[in-house]
Amino acid sequence: MSDKISIKAVAVDALRLMRLRAKVYLGAAVAGVILALPLMLSFVSKGYSLELTLAGWGAILLLSPLLYMVVFHDSLMALRGAPRLLPDRFGRRYLRFLWKSLLVALMAFGVAELCAVVLGVLIFMSGDVPKAISSMTIPVTAVVMSVSTYLLVRWGMALPAVSAGDAAAFRRSWRMTKGHVLRLLLFALPYAVLIGVSVVVNLQTMRDRTFDPFSPAYLLYMVVGTALFWFTFAAFTIWYERLRMHYESTLNPEQTGDSGEVSMSKKISPFAVVKEAVVLGWRRKGTFAALILACFVPVLLVLFLTVGMAASLATPQGAAGLGLGAALLSGVVYILSLLFLATTTNHLAVTMQRGPGKAIPRPFWPAMGRVFVRVLILCLIFFAAAFVVMVPLGVMAFSLMPDAGQPGVSNPSALAAIIMVGVVLYFVLIGFFLRLGVMIPGAAVGHVVSVREALALTKGHAWRLFWSIIMISIPTMVLSTIFQVSMMAGAAAGDIGSSAVPVTILMLVVNLFTWIVLIAANAIWYEKLRLRKAGPGKDSGTFEFAPGAAPDPRAGSGVGPYADLPEGR
Repeated sequence: MSDKISIKAVAVDALRLMRLRAKVYLGAAVAGVILALPLMLSFVSKGYSLELTLAGWGAILLLSPLLYMVVFHDSLMALRGAPRLLPDRFGRRYLRFLWKSLLVALMAFGVAELCAVVLGVLIFMSGDVPKAISSMTIPVTAVVMSVSTYLLVRWGMALPAVSAGDAAAFRRSWRMTKGHVLRLLLFALPYAVLIGVSVVVNLQTMRDRTFDPFSPAYLLYMVVGTALFWFTFAAFTIWYERLRMHYESTLNPEQTGDSGEVSMSKKISPFAVVKEAVVLGWRRKGTFAALILACFVPVLLVLFLTVGMAASLATPQGAAGLGLGAALLSGVVYILSLLFLATTTNHLAVTMQRGPGKAIPRPFWPAMGRVFVRVLILCLIFFAAAFVVMVPLGVMAFSLMPDAGQPGVSNPSALAAIIMVGVVLYFVLIGFFLRLGVMIPGAAVGHVVSVREALALTKGHAWRLFWSIIMISIPTMVLSTIFQVSMMAGAAAGDIGSSAVPVTILMLVVNLFTWIVLIAANAIWYEKLRLRKAGPGKDSGTFEFAPGAAPDPRAGSGVGPYADLPEGR
């Protein structure tokens, strides 16, 4: 097999595949237009409808991946000689495909948007801001589409892999496409350019809600765009199958496991941690939710008490020192509630990995004292780092800002460099504090982890810690942003809609479970890293634990430090 795959052969095979599975591709094209229709109609009328917008986004985010998974699976099975429309374990396969598709979209467009923000900052510092803003649509769109297309090409091979049940790691996709990027981009760029032109042409009409999806020009665009999209889809299916065979032929049997992927790394997989955190949080969701809500009850009571005291101060009879006393009481209750929450939830998450799991450590007050000391150390390090790093950068950036009578920035290049250094240092500090975060669950179960020991435990895992937090947080942030934007647009149009209340409740529940998974993930990182340092076959008694917190593994629990998975899965 040649190292390079023929572009002509891929194009011819894609057309043959579309002809062979014509009914599937035609049905997918019709279904795709139907799914996009609610979102297009939301830009038509000035009478805004929150329900229509939510339905449009729901169809795009939830049902489009379902359609793509079915077509990917049918096409790949046809190429392998066993055509079949629906995969086995359909629901589980769909959830995994949905998760992967959301991740690859968030990663690709997140990086692309970051590049666009940097470009916007440079344009803003050019001096003539109104003129720059009026002409930045085309360059920003070009940057977003080009960067996102490149990253989708490199990471996107994980999606057909999921649909066919193959090894579906983003790392594997990146390695598979190495040396073939330009050839892949030749297939991806035509559709990306078509989308970019459509955005530039129709953006203003969509903002003004005068967009007409039934105009002859847009109908022609829909026909051409749909045909080009599904041809690109078929071509990437061919690309995936050829790249998979080429990649697996380059691996030695000693390097591969059952899935044909490189054997498991010595590093802990962030995907395995997130999966385990979701399972662990769901098993005791009631207990975690009760602890979180119990933490906020006294805070709310003291808040109401403080508001009442503040109202009494407005009267002539109000005591002079009452406001200060209320503020101190509120602060003390708030700190104690957070310490209670950190102690109980982390103790529960760690002990669930060792046995049945208990929320209240024995004895309780020494455990909460240990957590308080670890939290205090983290706060002191945070303020010290902010003072040493961020304050000088802020002073330098402020010195470059223009005077009242001087338009533009005195040195745009220097200010851009300072902003970029600040962004890099911000992410470095985030990684540093994530590494120190393992001190909290350790303190909750009686293992006093020093700063030096925390850094030693997490050595080589900073970005894996960061990536696990991103995987948990970003889906909820995206859903919250879509909901908030829809609510603000509906309020501006005077139509909040009857669905606002249940959707708000749903978002609160999703946010609550996200916090549960974040707490569980930090505890799982602590336990996995602790056992990794102890080494295989060593007893857990390497560290001393509080009474009642000794390890008690339970066979068949499905959750724990031994539930790790290869990254290729």
